[in-house]
Amino acid sequence: MSAPENFEAKVTELWNRVQSNEESLEERKNILNESDELMANPDFQSNSFLVSKLKLIMHKAGKPTDLAALATEFEGYAKLKPSTDVWICLAETYLHDGKAEAALSPLEFAQALGENVDVLILLSLCCRRAEKKDTQKSLDYAKQAVKLDMKNGKAWSNLGIALLSVAGHENIVQASKAFRCAINNGQQNNADVLMNLGTVYELLLNFMEAMRCYEEAIRIAGKWQVALDSLGRLQARLNNVIARAEAIPKIRPSKKTKMLERVKDDDEYLFVEAPFSSDDPSQIILCMNKATEVFAFGIIKTMRAYIIPEKSVLKLKVPQFTNLEINGKTIKYYIIDDQNKVHIAHGATPANVSPVSINSTIA
Repeated sequence: MSAPENFEAKVTELWNRVQSNEESLEERKNILNESDELMANPDFQSNSFLVSKLKLIMHKAGKPTDLAALATEFEGYAKLKPSTDVWICLAETYLHDGKAEAALSPLEFAQALGENVDVLILLSLCCRRAEKKDTQKSLDYAKQAVKLDMKNGKAWSNLGIALLSVAGHENIVQASKAFRCAINNGQQNNADVLMNLGTVYELLLNFMEAMRCYEEAIRIAGKWQVALDSLGRLQARLNNVIARAEAIPKIRPSKKTKMLERVKDDDEYLFVEAPFSSDDPSQIILCMNKATEVFAFGIIKTMRAYIIPEKSVLKLKVPQFTNLEINGKTIKYYIIDDQNKVHIAHGATPANVSPVSINSTIA
């Protein structure tokens, strides 16, 4: 490889790969090996901008560089020959150095050169990371990026993150759609996107899909501790639900009969216990029908301003049960994500509480 256009194409390829595989240890290692080979080429060294850009790529892949010095290099290129690529590299360098406010200026210069999806994505990111966060502006930029290129997986991923930064259950639902669009548009091997989708599924109490996303992120990224921790925590949670559910049928028959006296119809379920604190962003409850079968219900509290009191009898409108499965054990499961799907047939009036805010760990 010696022609200048070949060098530029290779650097662009490495840039795109590192953007999509920052959590994959194997891919980062490959990117660093290929970058080292490129750096060792004397002909490549003659293109100082590409050398600087490759330093930034290597920093993203895990080989630290002097970001202040690198920013100075990009500032020099911007004075000599400003371009969208130069402004983006300068902004990314500032961002990696924790200077989100400083990154805004080069991005505004880049935006003046014409609409660009990557610029809009970075503007959205800066608004979230700035000391004075502007989550609504971040969301506006994210929507503009998707509108500009509906097939850009990175834009969809950024939209999902921006949606999560603005409170509200509907934004969580829309974020799940955005992350799925990212996966359908080239981000299927991006462990970050899968991790974010898994987190959203967990917030929506879709535990089996969340587990699949975490497992896939681990398959791609290797021993990524964040994904391993999330998977382990979710598995422990489901193990606890099933263990508590298995204990309910062991209640002595006379007590069980007394408990179920108020359950009259096939679509009624007695709320027996909640395995987790009602302070959780969502509530999982265990219920029993008149045939003494045990079911798990996931209740998203952000969808309703009340907590269903224990020992209530719930009447559901045609529930479509799925299965929660862990370690070969299964329990029938139903997500109540709309208060119109359930009403209290017998029991105390639901207690009003303030809507729960979701503090997402997604950056």
